[in-house]
Amino acid sequence: NAFADVERGVLYLCVDGGFDADQIKKTLHHEIFHQVDFADDRSLASDPRWEALNPPGFSYSRDSQRLQADPSASLLDDSLPGFLNRYSTSSPAEDKAELYSFMVVDPETVRRRASRDDVIRRKADLIRATLDQLGAFGATLLGR
Repeated sequence: NAFADVERGVLYLCVDGGFDADQIKKTLHHEIFHQVDFADDRSLASDPRWEALNPPGFSYSRDSQRLQADPSASLLDDSLPGFLNRYSTSSPAEDKAELYSFMVVDPETVRRRASRDDVIRRKADLIRATLDQLGAFGATLLGR
């Protein structure tokens, strides 16, 4: 229902697909973060700094295309230490974009999870630090 063409700086979003307003907001912020993430280092492929925050022994599944087709993959899942949902486990780029979208659309959930999950707390801190480097624009992206 959405695609970020990061090299051209264009977002494509289907708003006529029967999605509810909260899902559209979450998806929009998710795709916006792909743009921010790409602007940071011109890559979405890997991020050793981010990946070092993950639980020991964790490896991303690299199956984001398959998980995109599974609506349940983007639902919150408290059984995944360090991750908000199964889609987050597919790649560093999707992990960052999912966390950011929840930070904007459902910040209380992120605060609650971060209070008992150090990995999520450190990841949220890194997203805030990345956005802080963008100055006022970054503060706007976090609703500050």
